[in-house]
Amino acid sequence: HHHPWHGADRLFGKSAVPEGKDEEVADDEDDEGRVSEELAVASLASSDDPAPLTGVKLIANLAREHWASLLVAVAVAIVASLLKMHGTRHVAALYDLIGKNPNKPGVPRGVPTKPLVELACVRCAEAVAKFLLAKVTGDARTAMEASLRRRIFACLLTEDTATMDRRSTGERRERLGSEVAHVADVVARSLTGGVKAAATAAHGAASLYRISWEISAVALGMVPPGVVLFGAMGALSSRAHGRAAALKERAASIAAERLAGIRTVRSFAREDDELDRYDAALLEASKARRAATSVHALHLALFAAVPSTAVAAWLWYGGSLVERGAMTVGELTTVVPLALEVAGALAQLSEVHAEITRGIDAADKAAGVIGAAQVIEAGARRRLEDSIKNGSPRRSRGWRSEYEYSFENSSKHPSEHPALRGAIDFDDVVFAYPSRPGKVVLEGLTLSLTPGETFALVGPSGGGKSTVINLLERFYDPNEGSVRIDGVPVSAHDLLWLRRNVGAVAQDPTLFSGTVAENIAYARPGASRAEIEAAAAAANAHGFIENFPDGYDTPVGERGAALSGGQRQRIAIARVLLADPAVLLLDEATSALDARSERLVSEALERARVGRTTVVIAHRLSTVRGADRVGVLVDGKMAEIGTHDELMRRRDGAYAELVRTQLQG
Repeated sequence: HHHPWHGADRLFGKSAVPEGKDEEVADDEDDEGRVSEELAVASLASSDDPAPLTGVKLIANLAREHWASLLVAVAVAIVASLLKMHGTRHVAALYDLIGKNPNKPGVPRGVPTKPLVELACVRCAEAVAKFLLAKVTGDARTAMEASLRRRIFACLLTEDTATMDRRSTGERRERLGSEVAHVADVVARSLTGGVKAAATAAHGAASLYRISWEISAVALGMVPPGVVLFGAMGALSSRAHGRAAALKERAASIAAERLAGIRTVRSFAREDDELDRYDAALLEASKARRAATSVHALHLALFAAVPSTAVAAWLWYGGSLVERGAMTVGELTTVVPLALEVAGALAQLSEVHAEITRGIDAADKAAGVIGAAQVIEAGARRRLEDSIKNGSPRRSRGWRSEYEYSFENSSKHPSEHPALRGAIDFDDVVFAYPSRPGKVVLEGLTLSLTPGETFALVGPSGGGKSTVINLLERFYDPNEGSVRIDGVPVSAHDLLWLRRNVGAVAQDPTLFSGTVAENIAYARPGASRAEIEAAAAAANAHGFIENFPDGYDTPVGERGAALSGGQRQRIAIARVLLADPAVLLLDEATSALDARSERLVSEALERARVGRTTVVIAHRLSTVRGADRVGVLVDGKMAEIGTHDELMRRRDGAYAELVRTQLQG
């Protein structure tokens, strides 16, 4: 099985996945053999976390992965620079030849054509080198951008839910968008551009030294002011662009959030208010961007001024050398293009510095996504190792990530795992969401379900019902206590395998752009059309799907917008039936469906529960009556538990009160 972390050690350094020492355990007993195998997967060479990934380290690792392309690009850049300087020297020779016979216009008859031919050949070779440089650099940049986008997308897909809760939609888009382009530009274009500019400046300075050491001394006198300006303006530019990027992210988040909830915006007629809100954010971002652009423009202007001043000084001093006979006219006229080349190279270096500064800022943000995944991986191995050795998970008040487990273990073929029976146990579970650490949602919850049992969870809003579902899917880990399936803590299960065996149907199920068949097959991409149709039939969806113009090939629209609420529910049920999980988690829809749709959905859910351990958050009395047991969850504690009839006999009980006041028929 190919998981998203494949190749992490290549792109982000060996520290991304710490190597472990093999654990030797006597294999004469089956249990010890199993522990040995798991420890071999989970072991660590060191208890230390990997060094945090920084933007500079990310750029270096990305360059190391594409070293061959970059090496070719750097070599071609140097060749292009040398050819350019070589052509300038040929021009100087021609000037001197023309200057020997100033009374004749144009090229004198006695001038050999060899310098002209050589100059033409050099310029053609320079053009070829520039083409190769653009081609190699562009291809390398494209490859780096695709590689980095894939890695960031993989990390966003697999980041822990607590981090995902804190990250806005706009921020996620920026991580995958312009920031990736900035990082790729730094590694590909800025590196080769910087090398080419440095080679041009060095070669130009050397040529000037050969013409006159005095002129070179004048040039060197201009370097210290340039270095001071270079550092100061670079730091100022970095701060300005960082603020502009943050405000741009904020505006993007506002737009993404409002467009995702466009129906709510329209239902309350808040279009004008939302446009004003976005305008304000956009105005603030635009002001910051203009300020950053001004700093950048000043940066370039100052660095253009220093070389231009040097050019003027060189020409003034060079003229006096010609008068003294220490320099020829050809050499003096060569000083101008050489000086301009050196000035342009220095200006380009300043631009490269600004680009690198912006790229490092973007790389730092990308490294924050990827680096968090590295820490999660390392911490997971230690906790898994500790869990296996001690036979139980460590208790901690700190929140552990959903992906703190051995990813290598997730590569096992499904047939290597035992069949899941579906026994569920909550043992004195305490939990608070990381975003609200002061608000305890579950407080000492203890619950046991037998395989195949249907358990209905009821209770007032905010009592912790959805949190029970979240913990069973291991979107979060408990702060205290343990959640076990088949006697094994969910934190010790292979997470990918666990989620293939625990299916969920949400109140408002998510469908993706694509066809009906593709959405049902999302649970099992290799499913045949016959299997898809069988799952749809079991979910009471086959009939309405067949009535669509294109049947199962009908597009559902973004987030299933082309379907009704009842149709989305039944397609979601078909999807989970196709996955055939051992444990089924249902959050019953509270939205009003017409009587026929509600009956069809209820029938589909009843079929889905057969032979599976089912936990259903119930909002309808008919659902509760069909459950084997009912639990009333109030303020994070199980207030009552029993069958419907048993709980109804307690006239003053929490369940009886709930039936009278809240549960629908």
